[in-house]
Amino acid sequence: MALRGTVGALPGQHKASAGPGKGRSGRGYAPCTKQGERARTTVPRKGPFMAYVIAEPCIATCDTACVSVCPVECIHGPLPIDEIARIPEEERTTRLARLQLYIDPESCISCGACEGECPVNAIFDEDELPAEWGHYREINARFFAERA
Repeated sequence: MALRGTVGALPGQHKASAGPGKGRSGRGYAPCTKQGERARTTVPRKGPFMAYVIAEPCIATCDTACVSVCPVECIHGPLPIDEIARIPEEERTTRLARLQLYIDPESCISCGACEGECPVNAIFDEDELPAEWGHYREINARFFAERA
């Protein structure tokens, strides 16, 4: 199926989406909108490529549901995941204050399984990261750069 309005297509040729988790503008494709429809306001990418980004709603929550569905184990935290999972929910806001989980951009295969599993809606495709949380792209990248 051909889509109109994609980047890199020659006149008369259009790239089709490769399915869920594929065809994002960060990988040579531009998201399409219907005529008259406004595109969602997101932050333009600056710096390192991040397939998915974990943003502010994860702070002090660190729900590990996303970890269990990740097929490549690319979601990590500043504490071991099993230790985070053992912290009772009612104690997380104090014991995990200012902590969050992060997605390793080198390991992530962009399957999107984590995005729908997050109970606080903190995981975003890089190209759909809300503008107010744009700085989390750099925070996620820095977490892995400092671990190396």
